[in-house]
Amino acid sequence: MLRKKLMLLLMLLTLLVSVAAPRDTSASCSGDNCGCGYYAEECRYDCQQEPPEYYYICVRGCNRESVQCAKACCAVY
Repeated sequence: MLRKKLMLLLMLLTLLVSVAAPRDTSASCSGDNCGCGYYAEECRYDCQQEPPEYYYICVRGCNRESVQCAKACCAVY
């Protein structure tokens, strides 16, 4: 009986430590701190001005720029 209680106490203590441990902040960074999503949205909107055969190429370029922006932003923050 005492072993079960000690084991339960150990599991609860482990859970408490895992919840209280500091987290890596770069994992939660999305680039929104720098406005990357806003600029990507503007870029995709501007792609509507392109001819239909270049539309998807333009959108892929916007997405690529957005990812690069987010990486650069998260490296700073």
